[in-house]
Amino acid sequence: MVNLVASAVFTGAAALALLSIWAAVAPQWRRMLRLMIGQVEQPVQPLHALAVAEHRIVVRHRASTAPATVAVRRPRAA
Repeated sequence: MVNLVASAVFTGAAALALLSIWAAVAPQWRRMLRLMIGQVEQPVQPLHALAVAEHRIVVRHRASTAPATVAVRRPRAA
C-alpha cells in the first residue's frame, strides 16, 4: 500500500513538472529552434517604439483639438 501511494505521489509530481516545462517551452519553440540553427533575431528597441507611439498620439491629439482653419474670402474694398 505504501508503495502504491509513493508511486502515485512521484508520478503526480513528475507529471506536474513535465506540464510546467511544456507550458514554458511551448509558446517559444519556434524562436528556440531558430536560435539553435543560428538565426540571430533583431534586437528590440522598446524605448524607441514607445517614443514613436507617444509622438503619434500627441500629433493626433493636437489635430483633433485644433480649431479648424477655414480660408474665408472677404470682399476687398475698392
